[in-house]
Amino acid sequence: MKQSHDVQKTENVLRKRERELQCLYRLGPVINSDGDVHEMLRESTGHLIQGLQFPEAASASIFLDGVEYTARPIPKESVVESFSADITIGSKKRGSIEIYYQRKGSFLKEEQLLVTEISRRIAKSIQRRDLQLQKETYLGRLEQLVEEKTRELERQKKKYEDLFTDSPVPLIISSKEGEVIKANPAFYRLLSYPEDGSVRLNFVGDQLYENHDARPAILKKLDESGIYENYEVTLIDRLGNRIPVLASSVYVNYDGQPRIETVYKDIRVRKELERKLMEQMGLLEQKVNERTIDLENQKNLLTRRNQELLTATE
Repeated sequence: MKQSHDVQKTENVLRKRERELQCLYRLGPVINSDGDVHEMLRESTGHLIQGLQFPEAASASIFLDGVEYTARPIPKESVVESFSADITIGSKKRGSIEIYYQRKGSFLKEEQLLVTEISRRIAKSIQRRDLQLQKETYLGRLEQLVEEKTRELERQKKKYEDLFTDSPVPLIISSKEGEVIKANPAFYRLLSYPEDGSVRLNFVGDQLYENHDARPAILKKLDESGIYENYEVTLIDRLGNRIPVLASSVYVNYDGQPRIETVYKDIRVRKELERKLMEQMGLLEQKVNERTIDLENQKNLLTRRNQELLTATE
């Protein structure tokens, strides 16, 4: 008899263990799925009930953030015994698993361990989902920020392009070798070329400098400090005319390449005024010299006449 009792006891233990393992086996894919969290919690309670000793007399509820989920609701007044296991995420209690029995003496220690293990797994699943949601929210916000920054950069770029194009002051971007990468209409007007930029220009190849050593001198100054301001240089336009300008150049990054941005100020009027001023000064100096000579001659004439009078009176 004792042997038969031991066998029955062992079989009972094995059946309980089988129920627990089956419960955990069925819960695994549900808890680890990426489906709807509400359906996951509701479905989990159904599998949990089947893992208990007397599933026909039991019910289970999962509470998360104040919301109850259950596959088998029962009137609370019919509950005779109950126990629970907390769902703790990041040291904060977010809810619990509640087990209800409708008859006394139904709880087993193994069932409490099972429910505790399931609460731990659900907590990890919720934490993973929360982290995924935070990640998606962060990535969404990051994409939004990138889009906003991109739009802002596009606006700034367009604003710069408009200012560059519409500026009444000649502006260019050129390579170190002298190729004109980009220029506004004012620059082409300055040198009497088509304003649409249809003629490709190179300062060196097209001999746009009166002084052929100008380009190396400008590059030397730029290499020293990255900027070269208010220097005078004479350009040659399409018709071969000399165009004196005041220029300022700076190294810039354009389309990922080091380029030279230069602004020109046409100083032909100033140079003409300076020329006329020098011419007037020359004429004035000539007249002063002529008047000085005239006065000197008159002085000499008076001296001679005075000498003649003195001689006549002796």
